Amino acid sequence: MVEFAVVVFAFLFVMFATMLAAFHSIQRATAETAAAAGVQVAASGTPGRVDQPDLAGAFAPTRDLLRPVMFSTAIVRVPPGQPCRPLGGIAPDTLEVCAYPDGELVAETVRGRPNLLVPSFVADRLPLSIDVTVEMHAVSYQP
Repeated sequence: MVEFAVVVFAFLFVMFATMLAAFHSIQRATAETAAAAGVQVAASGTPGRVDQPDLAGAFAPTRDLLRPVMFSTAIVRVPPGQPCRPLGGIAPDTLEVCAYPDGELVAETVRGRPNLLVPSFVADRLPLSIDVTVEMHAVSYQP
C-alpha cells in the first residue's frame, strides 16, 4: 500500500508540474501575440497626425488579448512614452504594458509575474515571469 501511495504522489506531482509549465507557456505565447497587436496600433499613427505614433492606443488591444488567460492578474498601463520598470520592481500577480519610442522604432513591452493559480509560497519560488518586447517601424507619412 505504501508503494502505491508513493507512486500516486509522484504521478500527481509530475502531472501538476507539467500542467503548470503548459499553462505558463500559454500565458507567454499570448503575451507575445498581445504585444505584437499593440505595437501595430502604436506604430500606425495617431488619428489626425499620421506621422506621430499612437502610443496611447496600444494598450486596449493588448489588454483585451491578455485578459482571457491572465486569471486574477492586474494588467497595468504605464503612461505612454515611458518604458516599463525592471522585473524586480513589479508587484506579483501584475503585468505592466508600456508603449514607447525606441529610436526610429516603436516598442511595446509586456512585463511582470502573472498569477499562476497556485499558492503564493509555490509561485514565489518559480521563475515563471513574462518579459516580452516587440518593436516595429513607425509609419512615416511624407506628402
